[in-house]
Amino acid sequence: MSVPIDEQIAAAVLAKVDTGLQAMTTPRHAYQADAAPTTGGDYVTVLTSWRFGGNSRLGDVALSPSGWRVLVRAVGVGETNARVLLAVATEALENERVTVGGITSTKIRRETEDPIGQDEYDQGLYSGARAFTFSF
Repeated sequence: MSVPIDEQIAAAVLAKVDTGLQAMTTPRHAYQADAAPTTGGDYVTVLTSWRFGGNSRLGDVALSPSGWRVLVRAVGVGETNARVLLAVATEALENERVTVGGITSTKIRRETEDPIGQDEYDQGLYSGARAFTFSF
């Protein structure tokens, strides 16, 4: 059984962010949301999902490219740590492309942002998020 295309795309995006975080002086990791640590901070979660408006079809012919959204959430033990992690993740993605199944995406572009603030799940941590979009 082959891996579904959406999982391949999510894995490619996650790998880009994780590679950027691994290059830091003190290496950090990116996780899919369901695999993120349940305590502590200084990590990034990456959620990739299909974006509404992509994949319109008539018969079996794609009329428009498939659109994707990436939500990157940085969680840090302090505001500065969260800000640095979000900046590194952004640098790893913004204006980059992913290739899946031999097809290369458009450039990954920043879309929206939630500013760094006290984390809603753990008041001792800080977090912020950025959304990006791209298409195939």
